[in-house]
Amino acid sequence: MKINQSLRLINQIILVSSTLVACIAIALLNGSPEFLAEQGIKLSIAALILFIVVAASAILIPRRILATITKMKDNARKMSQGDWSARIEVEGDDDLSDLATELNELAEALERRNSAQRQWIANTSHELRTPLSIIQAQVEAFQDGVREVTPKSLNTLHKDILGLGKLVEDLHWLARFDIGTLRHSSTPTDLVLTVQEALDSFFERFAEKQLKIETQMPATSIVNGDQNRLKQVFFNLLENSIRYTNEGGSLKITITQDQNNATICFDDSEPGAPKETLTQMFDRFFRGEASRSRTFGGAGLGLSICKNIIEIHNGSIQALSSPLGGVRIEIVLPLAKTDTQDKEQKNG
Repeated sequence: MKINQSLRLINQIILVSSTLVACIAIALLNGSPEFLAEQGIKLSIAALILFIVVAASAILIPRRILATITKMKDNARKMSQGDWSARIEVEGDDDLSDLATELNELAEALERRNSAQRQWIANTSHELRTPLSIIQAQVEAFQDGVREVTPKSLNTLHKDILGLGKLVEDLHWLARFDIGTLRHSSTPTDLVLTVQEALDSFFERFAEKQLKIETQMPATSIVNGDQNRLKQVFFNLLENSIRYTNEGGSLKITITQDQNNATICFDDSEPGAPKETLTQMFDRFFRGEASRSRTFGGAGLGLSICKNIIEIHNGSIQALSSPLGGVRIEIVLPLAKTDTQDKEQKNG
């Protein structure tokens, strides 16, 4: 780095100069008066040059260091006051420049996080405001006698309250995930059995919408995980298929596995989603085009929760275009190691 190189250069100059002075001193002891005078002048000039170089280095290098440190302190103060746009101008390629670059990257990360947090709060308040306004309007209509209190109207109000409760529960779940207080177990879990149990819970609703379900799964597929959390993922995916697949459509669920991983695919039929929105589907509060919009309900949190659950199981999840015309949700989870694999890994 430049600062270190400069310091080493100064040390070398001093070392060489000291050696030179020693050599000249030995020569002076054995020289004539004229030679002594001539060498004394040369020695004075060399000493003056050396003094100028050392003095300049001693002034310029600390000044640059202090100037950079001052900029860092100013930016740190601005960041502590909430100004995440503060940046340090990076010059050179020394250690201080590397530190300034890292501080700039930290500021950018904090700025993105702050922006995401603001957006999260705005979206949350918006999502809560809508169902609360609907419930308030219904209750006020009952109070004013505009709407008659009947079992049907109470049932509608009850569904709205349940929907609001589900939204609050999802928000609470995501908040716990963000702060790291979410707990999950890790025990051998059969994905095939878990998917089948989730399907049994949705059988009647699929029949009502005339949706055909096709499965292609092995006898068993064992992973280490929390069965309730994984079932929550499959519940959310099945709920999405019911909401967004056209009546009379179909859903195909496949599970394949190799030596290390199990791959679960949920393929539904039309309507699909634009390719440019597939990577955004797991963003919180994201909704796609009109074909997969608020009209079908939901707050856009289901897939985000699925992503969080799969990640804490050391897996991955992505959205792709489905060969059936809709959307494919592909999940990859590591298989549980057998006793033989554990022994081989320990011996290896």
